[in-house]
Parts: sequence; structure tokens; C-alpha cells
Amino acid sequence: MLRMRHTTTIVEFTRILSSIVKTKNHYTTVLSLSRQMEFNGIIPDLLMLNISINCYCHLHQMNFAFSVNTKIFKIGYLPTTVTLTTLINGLCLNGKVQEALNFHDHVIARGFRLNEVSYGTLINGLCKMGETRAALQMLKRIEGKLVDTNVVMYSTVIDRLCKDKCV
Repeated sequence: MLRMRHTTTIVEFTRILSSIVKTKNHYTTVLSLSRQMEFNGIIPDLLMLNISINCYCHLHQMNFAFSVNTKIFKIGYLPTTVTLTTLINGLCLNGKVQEALNFHDHVIARGFRLNEVSYGTLINGLCKMGETRAALQMLKRIEGKLVDTNVVMYSTVIDRLCKDKCV
């Protein structure tokens, strides 16, 4: 599509690259195609940048994921909850739960809001790393204040408590 003479919209590119990631998990291919798009003068939209962040997270290249986040600001976009949750999830996937907590505090201090999925992701990451106490503290911290807690969050913590033989 990049070599064809007809104009292809960023929406079409994004749709195709999103499908490639979902069906084949070809993260490096998607990133390569994304770079080629930009080289050919196609300015990425926020969704395309989110896809790039997700690819870098799955490739354990968090520095590149955060550089794409910086690019979001430079282009003039604001990161969405999806962007922030993807970065939190990437940090957790890469065993950097403390960095995920610090990032959470940083974005909240900057006035961004996270949702139930964001907090569920953070709680899940804490539990997977054996940080049950921190997960419980996060649950208590958000309960009824920041977001509505849900059964997934509680189930995640209960599961970890069972694995820790605390229940």
C-alpha cells in the first residue's frame, strides 16, 4: 500500500496494522511499516501511536514506548487512558511494577485520569509480581474515590492472597 500511487488514509493503515498485531503478533513488522509510513510523509494519528507503544511494550523495549509517548505530545495530541494503560501494562509485563506505580503517580499529578481498566491492570501487575500488600493498598486507595472498583480487581487480589496462602 505504501508503494501504490492512490492515497491511502491513516485510518486504513491503522486498521491494517491493528489487524496484523491482533492476528499474528508481528510487532516488529508493524513497527517497520509504521516507520515507512512516516518516512513517506504520513503523519500518524493517536491510534497508530498507541499501536506502536503496545508493540514496543510487547518487545520489552519500554524506552522506545516512552519515546512514542513523548512524540504524542510533540505532535500535539494528548495521551488517552488507553495510551497510559498500555504503558502501565508494559511496565508490569516487563517486571517494572515500581516504575508502573511511579508512572501512575506522575500522570495523576499531571491531571490525567485513569479508569477501571487502568487500575485493574496496575493491581494485576502488582499481584503477578507478588506485591499483594501494595495491590491491597491500591485497592483501598481507589475504592469509592478515584474509580469504581469491580469484581475483576477483587478477584485478582483474592487469587493472589490464595496463592500466598493468606486465605
